[in-house]
Amino acid sequence: MAQKNPGGTSGGDGIDSLLLQGASAAIAGAIRRPGTSIDANEEEFSKFLNHIFECQVTDKDKKKPLGLYNLNEHLDSLVLDIKQPKSPTKLTSKLCATVLSSVPGAKSKSSSSTIPGRIGSDKVHFDSENYIGGFMTGQEKLVLASQSNFSTAKANVCLYKGKWVYEVMLGSKGVMQLGWCTLKCKFHQEVGVGDTENSYSYDGNRIRKWNVATCKYGEAWQTGDVISCMIDLDKGTVSFARNGKNLGTAYNNIKVGPNYAYFPAVSLSFNENVQANFGATPLRYPVDGYRPIQEAPKDDLGKMNIWIDCLERVLPSLLETKMSTNVKLVSDQARKSYSYKLLVCAHVFEKMAPLLSVPYIVDAVLIKFMLKLCDNRVPLGDQPLVTKMLDVMWMFMEEHELKKTLEQFAAILITKYRFSPVSKDMKFQAMYLTLFLAVVRHEKTRKHLLKHVLFDKVRFPFMMMTKPPDDTVLAEIIPTVYWKDDKSEKIPDSEKTKKEMYDKHCKTLQDCVGVLEEIQVEILKILLDNSDNAKGPSTRFIFIGKFRHFLKEHAFLQPAIVQCPLPVTLCFFHRLVVALRYYWDKYAETHPGAVTNEDAHIPAHAFYDNTIDFFTLNRVGGVSSHLDKELKEELQKVGIKRNSNDVKDQGFASVKVTTKGKDTGASKSKDQGFLSVEGESEDKDIGASKCKEQPSATSLIEILDGLIMLYDIGVHKQLGKMAALYENASEFAAALKDTEEKLKKCPQENKEVYSELQHAFNTFHDKTSEHARHVAWVATIVYPKPKQDNIFWLLKSVLKSIDGAHATDKLFAYLPEYYIDTAVNAYNALKNYFSLVNPMSELQGSKDVVIKYGIFLSRHFGDDRIKKSDMKDIVIQAMMWFVANKDTLTALENMPKEDQLAMVKSLLAPYESRAWAQTNWILVRVWKGCGFGFRYVKPPHLQSPKATDKEKEGTILQRPCPSIMFQDLIREVLLEDDNFTTHFLNTVLNQLNWAFSEFIGMLQEISHLSTKPEPHYVDSRQLKLCGTCFDLTVGLTRVLEFVTAKVPELFLDWSRPSAESILCRLFQLLTQVLNRVTARYNVFENVVRVDLPGMDSVDHFPILAAVAGILTNLMCHRDDKLRECASSAILADPNFQISTVEFLLDGDGPAAATIRGQRRFDNNFSFRKYDEVGPEEITMLAEMISHLKAQQTVAPPPPQTPADEEICPICYARPLTKVFQPCGHKSCKSCITQHLMNNKSCFFCKAEIKDVEDIPPKLFP
Repeated sequence: MAQKNPGGTSGGDGIDSLLLQGASAAIAGAIRRPGTSIDANEEEFSKFLNHIFECQVTDKDKKKPLGLYNLNEHLDSLVLDIKQPKSPTKLTSKLCATVLSSVPGAKSKSSSSTIPGRIGSDKVHFDSENYIGGFMTGQEKLVLASQSNFSTAKANVCLYKGKWVYEVMLGSKGVMQLGWCTLKCKFHQEVGVGDTENSYSYDGNRIRKWNVATCKYGEAWQTGDVISCMIDLDKGTVSFARNGKNLGTAYNNIKVGPNYAYFPAVSLSFNENVQANFGATPLRYPVDGYRPIQEAPKDDLGKMNIWIDCLERVLPSLLETKMSTNVKLVSDQARKSYSYKLLVCAHVFEKMAPLLSVPYIVDAVLIKFMLKLCDNRVPLGDQPLVTKMLDVMWMFMEEHELKKTLEQFAAILITKYRFSPVSKDMKFQAMYLTLFLAVVRHEKTRKHLLKHVLFDKVRFPFMMMTKPPDDTVLAEIIPTVYWKDDKSEKIPDSEKTKKEMYDKHCKTLQDCVGVLEEIQVEILKILLDNSDNAKGPSTRFIFIGKFRHFLKEHAFLQPAIVQCPLPVTLCFFHRLVVALRYYWDKYAETHPGAVTNEDAHIPAHAFYDNTIDFFTLNRVGGVSSHLDKELKEELQKVGIKRNSNDVKDQGFASVKVTTKGKDTGASKSKDQGFLSVEGESEDKDIGASKCKEQPSATSLIEILDGLIMLYDIGVHKQLGKMAALYENASEFAAALKDTEEKLKKCPQENKEVYSELQHAFNTFHDKTSEHARHVAWVATIVYPKPKQDNIFWLLKSVLKSIDGAHATDKLFAYLPEYYIDTAVNAYNALKNYFSLVNPMSELQGSKDVVIKYGIFLSRHFGDDRIKKSDMKDIVIQAMMWFVANKDTLTALENMPKEDQLAMVKSLLAPYESRAWAQTNWILVRVWKGCGFGFRYVKPPHLQSPKATDKEKEGTILQRPCPSIMFQDLIREVLLEDDNFTTHFLNTVLNQLNWAFSEFIGMLQEISHLSTKPEPHYVDSRQLKLCGTCFDLTVGLTRVLEFVTAKVPELFLDWSRPSAESILCRLFQLLTQVLNRVTARYNVFENVVRVDLPGMDSVDHFPILAAVAGILTNLMCHRDDKLRECASSAILADPNFQISTVEFLLDGDGPAAATIRGQRRFDNNFSFRKYDEVGPEEITMLAEMISHLKAQQTVAPPPPQTPADEEICPICYARPLTKVFQPCGHKSCKSCITQHLMNNKSCFFCKAEIKDVEDIPPKLFP
């Protein structure tokens, strides 16, 4: 018998192949000559064959003992026995009985092709020619993903009598209607299965059944469930089952008989996906009396069971033979005995190999056999029988047979794992994972699967998933529930026992899942092995190529059928992090000077020398092709030259890199000893294919980069979704507590109310218990300490990578945008999501990481190298959150001084051509707690003095925690550069003028609408925008209060350039604000009287308190001379009215007039009525008003009004005092000084102003 070509290579690997080749010539003759004696042990070998094939030796058989020469004849006789059941052997009787009992409605090839009650093809799938709407579908047309609003598909087979069932495996849990329909049903993208007269469906998302009308039915389904759809055309009933649990008869009066035949049909809303099983593989949950629509191959199934049963007896004997790997040391007898056994396997595989391409056979026989070979008691241990089975498969199967078999095997095994029921001990998941681990331990098999199946034909990450149990199983795992919102409160003694039991159940759950996670991590460790590259690329090399392609598909928003669900992505991420950290440390152990996993990061050069293929994803400085041109000189400085015709190979970068001397640039030198690409040439890592195989270090940083990208793609989204469960549980717990209190107060005599409250109490109690179990799953599986450590490790790696890129100066522009996203999101996850279970502060080294994160934000929220506006917004929004908390603000205070200075200068950059509103708020946050009446969490005019938990999630409603250190640093920066400071203050005043003008303009529009007699409607967006402008006005005014308090000399020391003009302009704006806000019966008052949505923040107190702070800072200065400068400046403003400042304190009447939450206008406004304003502040304000009154009384009479030709043509308020050179036009000093802050051209002729001179006195009479 000739040996088959295994997998396209010449012979199998190892001792098996060598022994078989050495003995084949000697044995061939014996096979060809039946009468020839093989050797003295022929009788013993015949007994071995009789044991393998369970044959009885009769007198007739003694003349022809069973041997290799007649083995084929005997194997054929075993097959014939399947078709002749009257004289079966002992073995076939047992096997056939098993087959017939386990396969309902099994079909024999000899039976008629026409099955009663069924019309259509033998192979059942969805009919792609009659799809309604858009679908993405798999190759077998059994997997569907909807790409339309409500897409419908039906099968290519219909049924008219009998009892039938098919299964739908849910890839998502959204709105879907699964069931049956007739040919008469007309569907479109608004009408699906169950929405027409002759169609019937079940929707577990809405827990309803549908047949035109709808009503409650069944139970809620979840992703991973298997829904059985059953129809009895003899009795006219339709029913459904979920994971084997019958949900009862849905309809019992469907139309049957002539002209009525039913198709399996499904309707899916957008992005929902399912996988149907019409019988191509054994049903997950067979239903007694119902048959699958596609018949099972009974004859092939019987044959396969015979061959597998024989193989099961041969495999242990192959393991029992102790063989040396050196053929010369093996005795002739042992070699021949071992070869005989391999030839027996060859005979068996010759018969069974063609059957292994049938999916039903693979599922029903091969996988069951392989599971039987596994020892589930040691899931992480070696599985020698599985390894030997794979050896003989590679030895005796043709390439096309093996390829098809392994593809079917992997697809079905992953499907079984994904849709297997979750039991209390999760035994099914552990069983399938153990088998998968044993399979990938076989080198040739895992490489073939990685190259051709995993990630390509099937979605490997599903094997990394931990499927959550349904509510019933979860209740068995956690029978005792406990919930407490406020963890700081002391636990009552009555609750301690309950909490202890709850914690114990959670620990049991964690241990069960921990076993699965250990197996999954071990699988990935094997797939990341890079030592198996003696005859080709290593497993790691293949894995990285597939992994990068997987990332590329998900990064560019592929359809749902291509993408992995978010829970799967999260599980895959965590397992891969653990495996990567293991190999990183393993690399560091063998390479002195290399960093450990705790310092893992992407070296800076990898971002611009194309060590890693970043696809076409955006960099922070733009697209890479543009950067290559713009930064050509910078690249050349580090030894990189790129040609316009450079191209990239799929998966890995192919860019010409030239090095000058021994160094490739400054960034390279700092990475020496780390995982450096240029510095490595390890033959043991590169292996035989040096032109393609990557060094170990390079492959590790590629995986790290992939993890960073994977986090940005989906991990963070899933973490956020899980956090919502806590909020839901809190709401139900609060409702339960509230109902319980009402129940205690309700008299039992009022039976109707008491009954309703009792019913509500029971409902909330059940819901709270259900959500408490969900929270237990999330806390134990999603947010436990090890998972938190993984995210923390990733955050450290990203921050270190960004820090290295920052040091490359302009080349920082090559940093991919998703590094910024991941840094911000990972920190937020640790701070907001994981802290629900484990506070971030308890992590080792968290203080240092928080400081590093603060450095990252302070460097880049105003970084000009980041070009995209939305990326800048992400960083600056993160900065706003960071300074809103006292602990994190302290971290900023602990940064190096140079980073603090850089941060302050970015904050004080001119308020133009950038996102100034956010940086203005940061300055306000640094000041909050020090300003006039600025010590509140909520403004005092709002309803409650305490912010709710929901409101505290915002950045505005935070407790005051001013930073004196940053206030002093800001003062230092403002005093060191007059031009910089003048530009900053001028732009702040510009924005204040704009914000307040916009606010008043919108108020006038709103007020105008309210005066119309006919019904009117105010757009909510306009109201919200008006409120936003008011908030901006208050924020800008508070910043000016900050500056006037810390650096008053910028306004009062008129020896400084522009001090006088800035002070005058400031008072001009403040006078405008006071006139508009304090006037009686004006537009501000009219709108404030009305409680409008989106305008809650609009009130007198916020804006007037900020204005009062500025006035007291300047006019209550300790230096009399400076105070006089301020007083004279404001009194000189023609629009200033003393009554506007008297308004601040003059109001009298009861303090109740400003009770919190009263949105009605107080006609007697006064700061004296607010507890937020201290006595010292009231005293200062009163002294200021008295001083202004006194100054106004003793002020000299106004100068004689000059002639019209001598008045400034810009403001028409002051005399001409300045002349512009060289054009000769004139204006007052205030107007030209303010104008030159923004523009250097003349008001009138637009000529450039080179100098401004005083007008000689002789020009005046």
